[in-house]
Amino acid sequence: MFVVITYDVSSRRTEIFRKILTRFLTHEQNSVFLGDLTESSWKRAMTESGVLRI
Repeated sequence: MFVVITYDVSSRRTEIFRKILTRFLTHEQNSVFLGDLTESSWKRAMTESGVLRI
């Protein structure tokens, strides 16, 4: 699936989100990432970023 992810977090967490998301997606601009993900990659990215808890 093609995803577009944007985020707005406190400045101390910005670097954490950027590092996690750049492993899965292409960094387009400040807080915007684009790319194709499988369902398992999507779940792993969201789990690692703390957005989703499984």
